[in-house]
Amino acid sequence: MVVALHEGFYGATSGTGFSNRAFLLALTRLLPPGRLVVLPTYVSADQPGYDEQWAAHLWPLLRSAEAEVIPVGQDETFVDSVRERETLCGRVGAEAARVAARSGRCLLIGLDVPFLGLGPYVPESVDLLLVPRSTAVLTHLLLDLPNGLVPHDDDAEPELPLPTRARAGFLLAMGRAVPEKGFEGLLHALALLRQRPVRLPHLVLVAASTTPNRDHYLALLDGLIREYRLNATLITSFSPAVRGWLRNPALRAVIVPSRVEPFGRIPLEAFAAQAGPVVATRAGGLAQTVLDGVTGFTARPGDPESLATAIQRALTVTPREREQLASAGGALVASRHDYVTTIHAALARCAPWSMAEAR
Repeated sequence: MVVALHEGFYGATSGTGFSNRAFLLALTRLLPPGRLVVLPTYVSADQPGYDEQWAAHLWPLLRSAEAEVIPVGQDETFVDSVRERETLCGRVGAEAARVAARSGRCLLIGLDVPFLGLGPYVPESVDLLLVPRSTAVLTHLLLDLPNGLVPHDDDAEPELPLPTRARAGFLLAMGRAVPEKGFEGLLHALALLRQRPVRLPHLVLVAASTTPNRDHYLALLDGLIREYRLNATLITSFSPAVRGWLRNPALRAVIVPSRVEPFGRIPLEAFAAQAGPVVATRAGGLAQTVLDGVTGFTARPGDPESLATAIQRALTVTPREREQLASAGGALVASRHDYVTTIHAALARCAPWSMAEAR
């Protein structure tokens, strides 16, 4: 089985990277030793997407599964363009053909948009499964493959020191530094809450930017924090270790204020960590995981007043209500979003031979 991925091997700057790594980890648990080949798009140590600790955690797991790793494009950097994607797909198709030639049978899995063009580059001896993260599924058959988590995936990740002002209690929001994540609306909602009878904890806002042209958006967020005189810490670089804050006992609520969200991993990670309550808009996939009054509290996308009300509800829950929300969230992850279980079901349909022990 050959897996091609563009993000998530050397590090992650978005939820796609976490999903791709979870996919790999699930396969290391499902496939017999020596059955997995990984084709990551090469990222050098001086590029923003490279994370030394991330790679150090992933490599031993792949070695234990006797996985073969073949970096693609070590002498060049692939950019987000149609031509470069075509080049990348050609390289991946050629590597998959070599694997098929020596093994007799091969399933090539392309993770996310850069590999949607693999079809013309894959020989007939190679079966193809495309797993887009945010577009329609384009493959030979349609499978129900819900995104999800691998149990205990982050157990080995250390927790970063919490900002000093957050240690008495804090709200946590994190994501890419783009307007679609709705962080301006969150800051506006917190400004509205200052006029209500509710005690606002410190906000830790992780708005990660890896490209200089997003600095203007970070400046906007910083300006709003100052204008609204909010008790907040803005963190502009991302480390996977920030997810450790989901387990911090000082956490009061996790907020996902997205205007647009194809899936949304953060609520699932919060549920798995028994963190919360989770407050989210009803944008896209968030409406399928954050159920109002059941697994969290919801608001209309792009509506600070609605978001403020949802945050107020989260901050005024009783201990018993908090426990019920956490229990329901954990049950949702276990029943619908355990990635090992869902990938097992998909492979059982499209490539049952891949999991059979060699005779």
